[in-house]
Amino acid sequence: MSGRCLGSGSLTRVQARQLSSLAREILSRVTDGQTIRAIACDLGMTRDVVDWQVRTLYRHFGVKGVAQLVHAAIRDGWIEHPSGGTDL
Repeated sequence: MSGRCLGSGSLTRVQARQLSSLAREILSRVTDGQTIRAIACDLGMTRDVVDWQVRTLYRHFGVKGVAQLVHAAIRDGWIEHPSGGTDL
């Protein structure tokens, strides 16, 4: 897919406009394996705020957990597969 940024957790430029900067940051961190607690600490937020954002991402992607979120984000081209491909 053209326009793809390089690196794990990267969003395509077109798709990045469809999420707030906070949602993009949290999606990247969740798909990189960080916990809600670690994300909240790193971003100086409460766990409740980060949890709410993660649940919003679940609804956006139509998933019910982190594993499904990662799969959907890779499948839909929001992030690159760690191996560099998009097939799971």
